[in-house]
Amino acid sequence: MDAEQRVVHCMITLQGFKYADLAKRPFSSANRTPDPVSIVTYIAAQSKGMKIDVPQSHPKEREAYEIGRETFFYRAGPWDFSCASCHGHDNLRIRTQPLPNFTKTDEAPRSFLGWPGYRMTGGVMHTLQWRLTDCFRQQRFPYLSYVSDTATALLTYLGVNANGAVYTGPGIKR
Repeated sequence: MDAEQRVVHCMITLQGFKYADLAKRPFSSANRTPDPVSIVTYIAAQSKGMKIDVPQSHPKEREAYEIGRETFFYRAGPWDFSCASCHGHDNLRIRTQPLPNFTKTDEAPRSFLGWPGYRMTGGVMHTLQWRLTDCFRQQRFPYLSYVSDTATALLTYLGVNANGAVYTGPGIKR
């Protein structure tokens, strides 16, 4: 589990929340920050200055990495995009924003650094789960289910590629 999936799991199994209620509006909006976003932001802040170290010792961890890698390169949808369409090549941009190549060791940490992030354009905190969901939306893919195993696998792939970098979040995003 990634941090957000673990927080939601604990809220459901230990506190009695219902997944359907948490998944109705899982991301921050102009006047509301869901509890999981606040908790994940707090947890992430405790890791500031630490090295990213997503483990790969257990077979399930390695399986999640492989599924995440396959998801990253999987092309589909009406535009035949994948995550790699935007983040698997050098020197690409969307509008004026340069896109990091997450397949390169020196750029891969940018997938994790600064998240959760305070989004200046919306004035709210967002997590990596939100960022992935928004990327899927922009690719015209079906939305990821909130804290799904697919999202966690993709985050595992990105995290392992970012291993060794010093975590600098939570951050501020444009």
